[in-house]
Amino acid sequence: MKKISFLLLLFFILACAKKGSEYLLPSEMHPNTRNSFITYLDKGKGLYKDFCSECHGINTAGKDKIPNFTNAQLDMYQAKLSMQSSTSHGMVDSLSYEEVEAILNFLRYRKQH
Repeated sequence: MKKISFLLLLFFILACAKKGSEYLLPSEMHPNTRNSFITYLDKGKGLYKDFCSECHGINTAGKDKIPNFTNAQLDMYQAKLSMQSSTSHGMVDSLSYEEVEAILNFLRYRKQH
């Protein structure tokens, strides 16, 4: 019985650690807000994989991870998006403002490797 309890506790700890390990979020964020924001960031992750990863990582030959964009780079993309500046990124034209924001927030809050 002790072994089963220990294994269940270990499984629970690992499951909780895995869920919170993908993003760097403020510790004071309310749990409901945190869960909603993680869902939003997961949407950005999916959009990144679908529209960005072919050139910027993951699915590109020789690249098996997402590049570590700096906050300055992400701020520049955000500014261009806000000003509706023309970009050299053809894929951005096929995405809505909200979708690009979700991608940028995913890149900003993900744990870098």
